[in-house]
Amino acid sequence: MYRYKPLSLIHFISNNALWFYEQTRYTMSEICIDSINRPDKKSIKIQLSSNGDASYYLNKHTYTVKYPLLDDISDIPDSIAIIPFVGTLQPVAWATNSQFKVPILDEKLNSNLRKVQMGYDTILPDVNIRDAPSIEVNNIIETRPPNGDVESGLLFSGGVDSTASYLGHFEEKPILIAIKDGRLNELKWNWREQYLNKLAQKHGNKVELIECDHNNWLDYSLLNYRFGHLTNRSFWAAGMYGLAYTALTAPLMYKYGAERLYQAGGFLSDKTFPTNQPFLIEPFSWSGMETKIDGVDQTRQEKISIISNNKVSDTVLIDTCTNDIPLSCCKCEKCFRTILGFIAEGQDPSNYGFDADFNMLDEFQQWVESGRIHLKYNSSVRVWEEIQQRMGTETLPHGYDRDNDFLPWFKKIDFGDFHRERNKMSLKNKIFLSIPSPANLFIYNLLRG
Repeated sequence: MYRYKPLSLIHFISNNALWFYEQTRYTMSEICIDSINRPDKKSIKIQLSSNGDASYYLNKHTYTVKYPLLDDISDIPDSIAIIPFVGTLQPVAWATNSQFKVPILDEKLNSNLRKVQMGYDTILPDVNIRDAPSIEVNNIIETRPPNGDVESGLLFSGGVDSTASYLGHFEEKPILIAIKDGRLNELKWNWREQYLNKLAQKHGNKVELIECDHNNWLDYSLLNYRFGHLTNRSFWAAGMYGLAYTALTAPLMYKYGAERLYQAGGFLSDKTFPTNQPFLIEPFSWSGMETKIDGVDQTRQEKISIISNNKVSDTVLIDTCTNDIPLSCCKCEKCFRTILGFIAEGQDPSNYGFDADFNMLDEFQQWVESGRIHLKYNSSVRVWEEIQQRMGTETLPHGYDRDNDFLPWFKKIDFGDFHRERNKMSLKNKIFLSIPSPANLFIYNLLRG
């Protein structure tokens, strides 16, 4: 059997890539939603077509979203039912300079999308999203939502941000909305769902779930290759998740006639940092409702203080860990900073679901001194510095006060020494970006198999 020599393989790839480039360089890149339907009373399904560069970023051409706790969504107008898909596909169309075509859309959202587009241009200035094609809508509808008896909804993950938002809007009794999109394993998701129901039952909230395989809709690896170096974050983290999650709530928010959707955000000292900036997400609203990014003026430690001092719920648990286990591993950076944050407020972290005790302080000290702590962003350094400032100088809460040496040691740590921002591209990423598009997309797809 003939075997390619490395040089022959390179010639093969190059020749095919150049041929492909010549065939497609004059083709307008497009993403089109061709149809929208209801497979059953709880699901919405769309069929896509695409061509040009945009095709490489789509993993599939049939997307489905399910709302398992709603009785019947067949009466939701298409102008609203299409929004969950617009929130995911429109940013990709802008970033890839592609024309996005939809058969129908709510009038208010259609008019607001230009503001969202300019928001993306602010956090991705090197992509020139400002000049990307605007959405093309065949039928713009002035949608009239029904009158409802629920004032608001809240995207709820059980983390520090969303818990503080829940307590801040406790009297509104917002709908607690959780999204199952393939990013959590079944064990962690089942725990979150049980906790959500327990919290809601105690305090009189409604619960709604959204199910989709959102994690598989797009080729996020390719999006990161193409755009990650511009933001030092993944494409998903750089604002896209806020838009996508907001959009997924549209059918249930319409069904309830709710007026506001709260999405908790982290503290924003940098108003251009690529994340859920209010100027990016809040314009993404449709008839009868508004979107609110909540809590961006409160630091993480201030939110932990709100949770610690709340007088309305004694059943609050914090699910902040990024590992695939229920609640928290108590061994990662995010767990450590949350545990120490509660200790700084004079609280026992075990009251909030952390399996932590006195020995955890020794584990944390070993973790720091061994150099295993890595802080990707300056904002993470500031979180630790605020915990140091809040910690005090004398005693720790009961159960953690047996080590008189911990506080002086902790207060002297320079967390700035652990800031290692990922600003270096891999060799693969450099090669990918050095090849003209769409040839680089073709090669990526060829090598991926």
